[in-house]
Amino acid sequence: MTAPDEYSNAWYRQQLRGITHSHNRALSDYVDLWEEVRALRKTVEALVELRERDAAEIGKLHERIENAAKAFAELKRNGVSHE
Repeated sequence: MTAPDEYSNAWYRQQLRGITHSHNRALSDYVDLWEEVRALRKTVEALVELRERDAAEIGKLHERIENAAKAFAELKRNGVSHE
């Protein structure tokens, strides 16, 4: 098949097909990337929630360690041996 004469209706149709294809591909890529962004947002939100829960649990554990240390110091002051 030979190329159409430059600036003929057939030539313009050929150019428009190429432009349309590129445009459709760009829109498709945009939709795919937007879906990926949405998935990443959900992942980040879940990780932030887990981090907040972990921080709260670490706080509780820290408080328990401090209480245990105080109790141990009190036992040492009262002469209770760990032996």
